[in-house]
Amino acid sequence: MTFQNPAKTPKNRLIRTAMAIDLENAARTWRPTETDAATLHRQLSTLFPAQAHFTVVAVNPRNALAGQRLVELTKGALRCRHGENGADLELFDYLKEIPENNRRHPQCPITSVRLVSGDGIFIPAIRQLRQSNVYVTVIGHRNCLHHGIYRVADRVIILDDQTPQTQAAA
Repeated sequence: MTFQNPAKTPKNRLIRTAMAIDLENAARTWRPTETDAATLHRQLSTLFPAQAHFTVVAVNPRNALAGQRLVELTKGALRCRHGENGADLELFDYLKEIPENNRRHPQCPITSVRLVSGDGIFIPAIRQLRQSNVYVTVIGHRNCLHHGIYRVADRVIILDDQTPQTQAAA
């Protein structure tokens, strides 16, 4: 299921997309495997056939192998951080860098962000991105989406609502 405000859809501008993936949240386990990474990649490829321009996968270092597998599949970059909410904090920092990078490089700004995590910790970063005219899509599982995400994101895609045919094709 997708929730979207049509008035918020980006129009008439070059779209450069960044994808930020919290692998532990997306896999719904604190210990994701390489198989979990491949499954998530198939789901995301089904939802978004066009690859993002920039992809960052964040994990706790103990999950670096699974994170590296997803990085190989997405041609992205891996970010690791120890501690409680380490992956969340690493992604939060990445998301906070986007508006500043857009100001430094106005000729090629990131105009769209796909956040694969529904943690409430990202709400301030989503707000900041939206204030900087970045279109934000949040992708996550229904039981992993903070209720405030629906209010701040431009679009929310619930992975659980993928049809069996779509999942089989992935």
